[in-house]
Amino acid sequence: MTQHNNSIIIASDLDGTIIDHTYRKIAAAKKYGYELSPRDTVSVVIDSIVKNKEHLSAIKREVYDEEGVGDVELMPRAIEVLHDLREKFGPVAVISRRSNAHITDNAKNRIEKYLQNSIEAKHTFFVSTDEEKDIIAQKLGVRVYIDDRIETLDVMESVPHRFLFDPYAHHTKQNKYQRVTNWDEFAQALARIL
Repeated sequence: MTQHNNSIIIASDLDGTIIDHTYRKIAAAKKYGYELSPRDTVSVVIDSIVKNKEHLSAIKREVYDEEGVGDVELMPRAIEVLHDLREKFGPVAVISRRSNAHITDNAKNRIEKYLQNSIEAKHTFFVSTDEEKDIIAQKLGVRVYIDDRIETLDVMESVPHRFLFDPYAHHTKQNKYQRVTNWDEFAQALARIL
């Protein structure tokens, strides 16, 4: 099904799905005495390893909202697959959760810098809660959403096809959502359902 009527049928989370913060998390955690493996940087895992809430907050601040964070790493093939999806199905949206305006501005700058040929600024939405992600998805008519957090996918009830992005195979036993470990797998799965 090729669609180009400017409706948005595919949307993605940003952090942990398009942007790869793995090595930024490892470096930030090391400053507080935590030795993390890439697999330990998955949100639910790092939250259980770093028990000190002040340390966890400081690590998250450094990863997500420091001014001038410089270059970020993208998940392998994210840009290419997003571009291909845009060409085949029309605009792709980002629906991401942000806690404050400063973090939102940093994220918008990253999207403009790294994803300008794949995601347009007008198709980027920042919300405060996961429930608001679902409201935006419903308004846009999103049929496919990909996120690295099961908790988020659980509340995206308006979206019929929800994908769990799991690059470190942390969620191998979950069976509620189709799990993909990379962007090429996601594109292959979409070819079967759209």
